[in-house]
Formats: sequence, structure tokens, C-alpha cells
Amino acid sequence: MAQTLDGKKIAIGDPSPDQYDGLILPGGTVNADRLRADDDVVRFVQTYVRSGKPVGVICHGPWILVEADLVRDRMLTSYPGLRTDIRNAGGNCAKIVEEFAEGKHEVAAAGATA
Repeated sequence: MAQTLDGKKIAIGDPSPDQYDGLILPGGTVNADRLRADDDVVRFVQTYVRSGKPVGVICHGPWILVEADLVRDRMLTSYPGLRTDIRNAGGNCAKIVEEFAEGKHEVAAAGATA
């Protein structure tokens, strides 16, 4: 089950990207690890990212994008320990968070360091 900002509980397989303006993938090793192991979550994230709507990714959240095969040829920031996973999945890691503020890249995750 997932919870919307207004507190409504929904099954993760039920929502459509059309129902939301943005998606935030939470950080934390346990959160991200559990989410990436859920096929319904992975399918939803794939559909959502491909819709072109904004996605925020925090800390270990890029693991979900890696599992969903969505980092190939993308530039991300990440928690330092995930950089190898991102590179192995065909993505690239920026070390300078300011580049994202200037719109040079697509996805940024909190916890990035230079």
C-alpha cells in the first residue's frame, strides 16, 4: 500500500501517472531496497518516468531507478555508495549538484557530494 499526501491509502498497482503531478522516490537503504523488490512499484515507476512528469529521488532512491532500467544514458547525483550501481546500469554520476540547478541534467538525488 502507498499513501498519498492527503492520507488516502492506495494499492501501488492502482494509480495512473495521470493522477499525479510529480513522484518522489524516498531515500534510506531499507525503503529503497523494499521498493525496488516490488514488481508493482517498478512497473509504476517505469510508467511514471516515461510519462515525462517530474521525479524527485532522495538518497538511496536511485536504486529503484536502477532496478527499473531507467538510468541508462542519464546523469544523476546520488548518495556516494550508489555511484557504482548507477554506472553499472549505464548511467552517469554528476559530482556537482549546482549543475542540476542550472538545468544541465535530468535527475538529482539529495545526499550528493562533490
